[in-house]
Amino acid sequence: MLLSDRADCLVQCCYLAEAEITDPAFERLAKHVIASSGQVGKIATRNKVRRLVLTHIRPKSETMMRSLVQDVRSAYSGEVLLGEDLMTIEV
Repeated sequence: MLLSDRADCLVQCCYLAEAEITDPAFERLAKHVIASSGQVGKIATRNKVRRLVLTHIRPKSETMMRSLVQDVRSAYSGEVLLGEDLMTIEV
């Protein structure tokens, strides 16, 4: 059992959108270091979390942010929030 199993809220790092993984360095980063948007959606679905908060998002354009959220949504149908500094979430 994972700590996030059936969590009301999972705060998850989501550094890269899948569309940003375009070179070997980003491929290694996504595979071995920090979750990409596609992985995050699968993690949330596999663990049946109710709400997902994305954090540690690499700076990116609005278009790439939409792509990141779409990647997450391709595997996860629950609530998705983009984390911000000093954000407060009620659970």
